[in-house]
Amino acid sequence: MKGIKQFLKHGGRLITVVSLLIITYCYAMFQGGFVSWFVFFTILPFLVYSILLAIIPIRFKEISRTLSKERVERGGNVQVTVTFRNTSWFPFVFMMVRELPMREEHFEKPNGNVTKLFLVGWKREFKWTYELKELKRGEHHFRGLLFTCTDFFGWTIRNVVMNHPQLFLVYPKV
Repeated sequence: MKGIKQFLKHGGRLITVVSLLIITYCYAMFQGGFVSWFVFFTILPFLVYSILLAIIPIRFKEISRTLSKERVERGGNVQVTVTFRNTSWFPFVFMMVRELPMREEHFEKPNGNVTKLFLVGWKREFKWTYELKELKRGEHHFRGLLFTCTDFFGWTIRNVVMNHPQLFLVYPKV
C-alpha cells in the first residue's frame, strides 16, 4: 500500500504531464487548423521541460555552513551562512532550499528564515544567510538540506535531501 501511494505521489505527476502532452497532440491532429497546432506547440516546451525535470538526476555538492562567531554563549544569536554548488547540467527554474529541522528545544524557532527561494537558471553557486536567535547551551546538530526543484507551473516537483551533519557548541554565560 505504501508503494502505491509513493508511486502515485511522484509518478502521478509525470503521468499527468505525459497525458497532457498526448491530449494536446490528439487535439491538434484531429481538430487541425492553426489554433490547435498553436496550442500544441506553445505548451510543448513546458511539457518537455517538466518531463526532463522528472527523469534527470539532480546533484548538489560542496555544501558548507559557516557561523558568524566561533564562540557562541547562551542567549546569543548566530548567523549561519550556507553555501552549496549545483553539479547537475540541467537548468532549474525555481529551487527552494530548506534546512532540515534541528531540535527546537535549544533555540527560539526561526520564523521562516531557514528557507530560501532561488531563481536559478544556469547559476551554479549559491549562498544564503539566516540567523538563529536566543540559543540555549548545549550541542546543536545541523542535519542537512532539503532541495525542492520545480518547473514553471508546478507540474513536476522534485525533492532531494542532502545529509550534511554539522555540530556546534553553545557555551554557558560566564
